[in-house]
Amino acid sequence: MFTGIHNSLHCFANMDSFIIGKTKWCHNRNSRVKVLSRTVWLLSTGSQSTTQRRRVLVTGAAGFIGFHAAKSLSQLGDLVVGVDNFNDYYDENLKRLRAQVLLHQFGITLQDMDITDQKALELLIGEYQFTHVLHLAAQAGVQYSLVNPVSYTSSNVQGFVSLLEALKNICVAMKWDFPIIVYASSSSVYGKNKKVPFCEIDPVTAPANLYAVTKISNELLAQVYHHLYGFKLTGLRYFTVYGAWGRPDMSYYLFAEAIHEQRELFLYQTEEPVLTINSGSVMEPCRDFTHVGDIVKGTIAALHKGHDLELINLGNCYPQRISYMVQCLEDLLGRKAIIKYRPLPKGDVPCTYADITKARQLLDFEPQVDLKEGLKDFCEWFIRWKQWKANLLSVM
Repeated sequence: MFTGIHNSLHCFANMDSFIIGKTKWCHNRNSRVKVLSRTVWLLSTGSQSTTQRRRVLVTGAAGFIGFHAAKSLSQLGDLVVGVDNFNDYYDENLKRLRAQVLLHQFGITLQDMDITDQKALELLIGEYQFTHVLHLAAQAGVQYSLVNPVSYTSSNVQGFVSLLEALKNICVAMKWDFPIIVYASSSSVYGKNKKVPFCEIDPVTAPANLYAVTKISNELLAQVYHHLYGFKLTGLRYFTVYGAWGRPDMSYYLFAEAIHEQRELFLYQTEEPVLTINSGSVMEPCRDFTHVGDIVKGTIAALHKGHDLELINLGNCYPQRISYMVQCLEDLLGRKAIIKYRPLPKGDVPCTYADITKARQLLDFEPQVDLKEGLKDFCEWFIRWKQWKANLLSVM
């Protein structure tokens, strides 16, 4: 399927329209460490002068949050360099399409590079002398960690160490200042904690899955590299991010697909109350759904602040029943869901709920997008994405 895109790609120009025409991929699998020409960066525009311009490395730039963050940073006038390994954890076409939008609409070229390749990272860092690093590359997903644990320790732990070592080696050798680093942690670090909302000072000693363990490891590694070398690192504990261009393995995407195709979807039930809402006990999982637009604003604020060493929750501070999300999707897609119920699977947690007091204080963070509004944005994109894939299949 992928090869047909070369001659028939219809990229989204933005959330409301398409670009139509032939394209050429910007990556080069046979030369993974080659640094692409800087001439493409002249396409990015913004308010900053060339001498003051932030030079930002975004890892995982073809991923969901990385894509949105790279766009926003470019719109602010930053010089953005992206890397991604375009793995096949989910539909590679979606990642390639994100990369094409970044290239053609924002002048951002992505290196096809694995984050564990320290030598390749050192070459890239030596070329650009980054002032900021946004580290979003990771093996995502909770349930997948139960069947492929090695990919998590490799990407999430070894990858983070490789990045930090590459930055240390080049910056020390060249006598450069270390860049400000913001990295993605996760609400999953709170694991089986029963106290809600989750606060940054709560213990993170009861992870429910391997993905959470790798994120706790990232936070500990950040402490060590700050202590030993003076790196400035901020870890952001993201809470259930959703929105347009989202990952196909996420619950809201899977539910939308099932509703759209009139297939069964599964909702989980809990044995004990999860929350008390309006004096009633909730006996189903709840999530602190946070729109990707709000997440990106908080993330960029953290990059600009450049704290010495911090951990900060980024969430909506308003948990919703997952069944309510399904109801919203039914309304937006104009079809009823075919629902079956199952017990909560191992590795999953009954509730996520962010205390964002610290984010408000340090980042002036205030989520703006409510769930129904954010799902409307997602559903509009979702329908176009399904149409694009259908059109691609029809010409192959």
